[in-house]
Amino acid sequence: MKQTFLNSAKRCYQNARRLLDEAELLEYEEPPATRLYLSMIAQEELGKAFLLHLVAVDALPWTPQLLRATRNHQCKQLVVIILDHMAPDLDEFLRRMNASLLDGPRLYLPAAVADSMNILYHEKIRRWEPETWSWAEDPEYDRAAMYVADGKLDREKQRALYVELGRTGEVSATPDDVTRTQADEEYERARRIESCVGDLLEGGPNSACDYERVLACFRALFGKERVFIKT
Repeated sequence: MKQTFLNSAKRCYQNARRLLDEAELLEYEEPPATRLYLSMIAQEELGKAFLLHLVAVDALPWTPQLLRATRNHQCKQLVVIILDHMAPDLDEFLRRMNASLLDGPRLYLPAAVADSMNILYHEKIRRWEPETWSWAEDPEYDRAAMYVADGKLDREKQRALYVELGRTGEVSATPDDVTRTQADEEYERARRIESCVGDLLEGGPNSACDYERVLACFRALFGKERVFIKT
């Protein structure tokens, strides 16, 4: 069974690479909207691959709700926030190293990362379970994580494909509005995440930051005791 999930994760990873290779060919095309869209879809495929990897290493149970999460754009985009943290660019990596030398190692994950995990489990997967429940007091989640959970990032992605209309029928947004900077940022993010996920799936040495902490948090969230990841 473990090999099944690994094989599926690798197929998702390979598809993400194909999408990014196509995005690379569009580097100088105008408008850059299609490049941005392909890059964001590739990120979601890599998020799906990471979830399957977590199942293969016994960090997550395979359930109908988790299967649903692999098909849900917001869930995969929440995982991308986690992967983006695990695969920082060079400047961010050096900043963390300097902070670690000056202040010692961090004890907690950043708020956006921790709350992406909390929302993925408590507000998505757990809400899909048959049991009914509610918070005694609604949590106050990180803004970046809620932006994704509320579907706002996915609407940005859709704007790279479609002409958007306002309430009175006027054009309010088009793919021409996507900038080259936006497309480049999403492409570079996707390539960093691709490298991170590829290393994890190969089982060899990897440079993923906070991988063990992320792994432990997922195991705690999906364990028998109901927990909330602290920020």
